[in-house]
Amino acid sequence: LMWMVLFRRIDLFEPEPVWAILAMFALGSCSCLWLTMPLSDCINALDPRLPIAIGPELINTDVLFAIGHVGIPEELVKILPVLFFALVSRQFNEPLDWMIYGSLSALAFSTFENIDYFGTAPAAGMLPRFTLCVLGHMLYTGIICYAWTRSRHMQGRARWSSALITLLAFGLAATLHGLYDFVPGEQKLLVGWLEALLYGRLLANA
Repeated sequence: LMWMVLFRRIDLFEPEPVWAILAMFALGSCSCLWLTMPLSDCINALDPRLPIAIGPELINTDVLFAIGHVGIPEELVKILPVLFFALVSRQFNEPLDWMIYGSLSALAFSTFENIDYFGTAPAAGMLPRFTLCVLGHMLYTGIICYAWTRSRHMQGRARWSSALITLLAFGLAATLHGLYDFVPGEQKLLVGWLEALLYGRLLANA
């Protein structure tokens, strides 16, 4: 609710209607619940390696696993509802709209992910997830949305050129998502601070 209120407050020229915000959150929730596991199963079928422990001797293999089995599918699950809502609605008429709706989709995904973790993790360990992980999810999806809205709305590039730039941004977001898993716990606060600065700059530019 805090993030939803914030998105309406920073959208100064044309605040998004409440129904659209709730609809985007619902689409992100459905995508998280219905697509995550099937997509993971498909990727596991292509690359059947089991998850392996993170360690210095296996760091390269682990990084590739995290990007391919975590970063790529989760970023795809989060961006698909945004693309669908852009096709069926007329709400995407400002550069900031892409960032807001992308963030809402990521917010929905992170919310259900946190619910899942909360069922098994100690309550004391959930504070980082409620702060750093939520912000991280919104940043990674925001990178994809920002690449599209900057190339199309700010630079006026052709649609095919914007699609290529967005695809590259998807790869960057998935890579950053995978790399985040390898940051030691005591350093995640610093990473979260840097992510907050970057996310805020993306919102401000849009």
